[in-house]
Amino acid sequence: INSSPCPDIIALIVLSFISLDNPMLWGKIGHKVVGEIAERKLDPDVKYIINNLLDGESMASASTWADEIKSDPLYQKYKELEVIVQLGKGIGN
Repeated sequence: INSSPCPDIIALIVLSFISLDNPMLWGKIGHKVVGEIAERKLDPDVKYIINNLLDGESMASASTWADEIKSDPLYQKYKELEVIVQLGKGIGN
């Protein structure tokens, strides 16, 4: 496990300058950056499990899935679930 935060911090700083003028782009890039950093910090056993769950797709790549399907008419019936998830974030704090 790479314990040095330096590459992660440098990546965040560089990405913040690339897309400051486009909030929609920053959202997608932000999700991918967080997914990449999280994947790098995972315990190898946990990483193996997540890799199987995601069928080999990286966490960075999978991190934008929910946002990408929001505009797909096939998934409109699940739109209310986003509200439930947002409300649930305050539970237990």
